[in-house]
Amino acid sequence: VDIPMVPLMNESQAKASRTLLPSEPGAASIDLSGPASPSVNKFNPTASITYAKKWWNGRNSAYPTNYPNDCTNFVSQAMKEGGWTTVSGWYKSDKAWWYGWPTSAYPWGGAENFYRFAVKESKRATPLYYVKDLWLGDVLQYKKKGATNISHTMIVTNWVNNVPYLTYHTNDTLNKPFTAISSLNVTWFASD
Repeated sequence: VDIPMVPLMNESQAKASRTLLPSEPGAASIDLSGPASPSVNKFNPTASITYAKKWWNGRNSAYPTNYPNDCTNFVSQAMKEGGWTTVSGWYKSDKAWWYGWPTSAYPWGGAENFYRFAVKESKRATPLYYVKDLWLGDVLQYKKKGATNISHTMIVTNWVNNVPYLTYHTNDTLNKPFTAISSLNVTWFASD
């Protein structure tokens, strides 16, 4: 599969490597030229992945939801299981991350809010330059071309032959290879 490379780097690096800059800050290239080393932090990706694989096609009764699109809620549950701690605060704030019924903090269930919380506010996640830099337990999101906000969230639950495999809700899916969705007309946002 030929996958176009659109790295996030400065202009001089782009000229040196003869590649194109992505359309916006924080976007990730879909280059899969080789696996990256996993990041080192206090997060337990095994616990997160085990949770995602257990609940990929079901709903945990401990987290009832009225979200019609459940992808970010599902990934939030997995991240909590992997060791992310909740952050109290106003439910509309991107600085808060908590589950509640019938209301949760926006970053718990909203894809764009989750990204802003994880990358910009709490700095629990770091944006990655390439999809190939994703590792087990990392998060991949996308925004449809022309859209204002990120609209889908997935978790990496496997890695085979330099390809991350993704698990997600809304259209409940277990271990879908990134190569099966890499041609979508979207901007990718990868974070560890």
